[in-house]
Amino acid sequence: MRITKYGHACVRLEKHGRAIVIDPGVMTPEPDASAEVEAVLVTHEHFDHFDPDRLKALRADVYTCAGVARHLSGLGERVRVVHDGDRFRVAGFQLSVVGDKHHLSHPDVPPVGNVGFLVDEAVLHPGDALTTVRAPTLLLPGQAPWLTVPDMIDYLRRMAPHRA
Repeated sequence: MRITKYGHACVRLEKHGRAIVIDPGVMTPEPDASAEVEAVLVTHEHFDHFDPDRLKALRADVYTCAGVARHLSGLGERVRVVHDGDRFRVAGFQLSVVGDKHHLSHPDVPPVGNVGFLVDEAVLHPGDALTTVRAPTLLLPGQAPWLTVPDMIDYLRRMAPHRA
């Protein structure tokens, strides 16, 4: 599996000539991040992870939480709402959905929905959550207004991945 990190939270995964992309949001300036992907996975509806205009311009199916799907009604059956515990195959990848809520950002604002994606039991993209599951490679959130350094270190220790 080839993993390519793009702007902000966006990651492209390729295997056997097929590709998926996770979280190509507004802060992902590279147009090639989503080029010729078979599926787009979106963890949650914040702009840095989600760009509705980019998704409308693609032909790929979108797998995401209900909060994002609400903004994509015009895409019809291309949008697949997924929940914690769901498993599916797309583009030759086995995906498991983990978690359901964004990490607490502010005590007065309830967290939005957030689904993480475990790819081939090997790579975890948690979105903006600190969901703990076994994964050799963790795509660790490293810069966010909701994330403190002690929380990030504690999460990294709990996960104990081979790579982060």
